[in-house]
Amino acid sequence: MRATGAWLPRLASGWVTASLVGLAGCLGVDPPTPTPPPMVDASTPPYPELAGTDPWKDRLGQHTLDDRGLLLGCAHATTLTKAEVSQNPLFPETVGSPTNGYELFVMQYVSEGRPGVASAMTALLYLPSGGAADVPIVALEHGTYGIGPACGPSHLPIRTDTLAVGLVGRGYAVVAPDYAGAGVDNGMTSYLVGAAEAAATLDAIRAIRTFHDPRFDADQLGTDFFIAGHSQGGHAALFTHQLFDPSIGVRLLGSIAFAPGLGSARAWSDFFKGPLRPVGGMETFALMSLYTRMLYSGSPAPDAWLAPTAQATLPTLFHDQCLSSLVYSVPAGYPTLSDLYQPAFLAASEGCTFEGKCPSFEPWASSLVADEPGRFTSVIPSLILQGLSDVLVPPSTVACIVDRMKAGGTPVQACGYVGVDHEGIMQGALPDMIRWIDARRAGGTPDVCPAPLNVACAGP
Repeated sequence: MRATGAWLPRLASGWVTASLVGLAGCLGVDPPTPTPPPMVDASTPPYPELAGTDPWKDRLGQHTLDDRGLLLGCAHATTLTKAEVSQNPLFPETVGSPTNGYELFVMQYVSEGRPGVASAMTALLYLPSGGAADVPIVALEHGTYGIGPACGPSHLPIRTDTLAVGLVGRGYAVVAPDYAGAGVDNGMTSYLVGAAEAAATLDAIRAIRTFHDPRFDADQLGTDFFIAGHSQGGHAALFTHQLFDPSIGVRLLGSIAFAPGLGSARAWSDFFKGPLRPVGGMETFALMSLYTRMLYSGSPAPDAWLAPTAQATLPTLFHDQCLSSLVYSVPAGYPTLSDLYQPAFLAASEGCTFEGKCPSFEPWASSLVADEPGRFTSVIPSLILQGLSDVLVPPSTVACIVDRMKAGGTPVQACGYVGVDHEGIMQGALPDMIRWIDARRAGGTPDVCPAPLNVACAGP
């Protein structure tokens, strides 16, 4: 692996170094007024190296939602050759040989954080080298890594490499959004909040279509477009499919969801029921989903549902720590649910079965049900890939998503993988995904399942 410059000071163990590309470098022209605080003077030519630059510095300036999808700047991270991709264990031999190497960039762009509020966001770009034309695009949604400003894949690309390397090595341009607040430090609002995830993703696609750099230019991009993601990212992929906007100028050919989360609000609610329930990893994830809903919608107030100690300490905890720390620090600091939640919240949660209206458990009940993926109608097909030994996202909850999609008339193919767990599904099913998207580009929709997902839905 080759790298240049000195950047990403928060990246673990000096993973790579990189160089900033000035605004003129990735935009091709000076940005329109009103201008944000520039990464470098936009009138200067792009530099091969520029040390000491922070790609996550908020450059929104005076931009509004009228500018959504505006590219604010980019930073080049590293170059990998075709030979280096072929030696990467994340490039599976079962998909053949790589067709190219790739360039890795971080870009910043305008999107929507809270409803109606413009926000600067970042995304990781895996762009194939070699100068190919009509390059297809995959929006790659990352799984659960935390909600703080250092938790997105632009800070640690291994979080998306597992799927991205196989795709970019086969000639796909991969756009991996951090989601709101997980790159730029401007608000944590996107954990299993479908509208927020979709906004970050679709605006990233708008932005890459104006990307200009000597190593890759938007003029090389085609219009074929896919959305893929794992876990939280599977949830995001399905909501991006649901909320897809064809005015972006790309042609959506399918969505691919690996072990998509929040398939059943009823099953999810088990993780915040019972005052004496011990807090573990799943209870931490559920807490994050409630916390980001509060931030996204602006209500209810923390003191309406969180215990006093949690009100005081969770903001710093969620801001400063990512998943690898949170799964230890949250259970250590809050041993049972009564240490996290107000008694009235726990009582209302206990009384809600999600089989009907839950007026005493609002706004949570309606919000969680609204964020169950799959409740939409589309003529564009979806591929669901699920490990049958997954204990984090149970197959029975994914079956609920499939049932909703079928009920809405969306064509969906759901595959079950025997003996495959939550993490293993990515490498285990990646070759089937690539076969499916290659065929979709050629006009087909093949059955790529080794076996169908024959599991009953766990809830409504």
